[in-house]
Amino acid sequence: MKKRIGWADPEAIIGEPRTQMVGGFTYLFAEEKHVKTRQVKRCLDRVIGKAGAGYTQIFPGVDQPPLLVTLIDDPVENGIYDVRAGFVVRQGTQPVEGIFIEEQPPALIASILVNGPTNKIVKSYGPLMQYMNQNAMKCVVGWREWYLYYENDKSSNNIIWVQHLAEKEPEVKS
Repeated sequence: MKKRIGWADPEAIIGEPRTQMVGGFTYLFAEEKHVKTRQVKRCLDRVIGKAGAGYTQIFPGVDQPPLLVTLIDDPVENGIYDVRAGFVVRQGTQPVEGIFIEEQPPALIASILVNGPTNKIVKSYGPLMQYMNQNAMKCVVGWREWYLYYENDKSSNNIIWVQHLAEKEPEVKS
């Protein structure tokens, strides 16, 4: 039996949270700005569709890589996000109308693997935040969810790598 981590469903967690440096990458994405928490799901469906269509237009006949969803917290208003969905592409890729390209720098992340229906993803956020607090890490704006294997919203076979950009808290000297 898996141990309970925070308020997460223990069946949704694969392994323990971890910290690592990830390399930079080129992100091709569609975006909707200033989305309220309760609207994220519907918005995400639209943004994923736009990103997929843009990818297919740029790379016809090429299978899409794993989907990357990012939720960027509004720094002023709680519960408001910029919602992005897209794919890692080769550097130098040119965007098409309605699609953006942005270079993402290398970053320190705290992460956790989750499996199952997509409504369980949010249940991993609490344990990830708890892990960050216990390891003197400060949140940097933005969640990343890599859909490493995805069948559909309700599938128990989905595998999602949830990441939060992080900074180490400075050590207090006494």
